[in-house]
Amino acid sequence: LLAQRVDQQIALGELARIAGTNKTTLVNRFEAAFGCGPMTWFRHYRMMEAAARLRSGHESVAEVAESLGYEN
Repeated sequence: LLAQRVDQQIALGELARIAGTNKTTLVNRFEAAFGCGPMTWFRHYRMMEAAARLRSGHESVAEVAESLGYEN
């Protein structure tokens, strides 16, 4: 779900609503499964995706930033 929204900003409450649970339960289950909270995981995933795209050399920094939802 988060990986599909890599280009968007998503709030924890919205993520919990989509998952059909509350914020506390979502965070607890996510931490148990992944070792970090969902927002930390999401930031890390976006950075790894950006790094991979930049290494490919097919997109500029501005293009990668825009496509991943980073703002000035």
